[in-house]
Amino acid sequence: VTSMVLQIRRHIDAHLSDPALGADQVAARFALSRATLYRLFEPLGGVADYIRARRLRRAFFALRARELANLRISDIAQRCGFASM
Repeated sequence: VTSMVLQIRRHIDAHLSDPALGADQVAARFALSRATLYRLFEPLGGVADYIRARRLRRAFFALRARELANLRISDIAQRCGFASM
């Protein structure tokens, strides 16, 4: 189970910029039911919260990055996979 969660977490991190990334997409990619995926991520606060937290973390570091200082916040949000602001 732990290795499966690690694989899923790697997949999520690799696809954070995709606004379509969500429980359904992840479950389909790993041939899991939504219920199984939710059970796997329950200790981490749930899969949706995990994805949101990873996106927020990425956005935080992008906002602090000097090389991205010329970007608008909405551009950074879009790069981090947030579909709407």
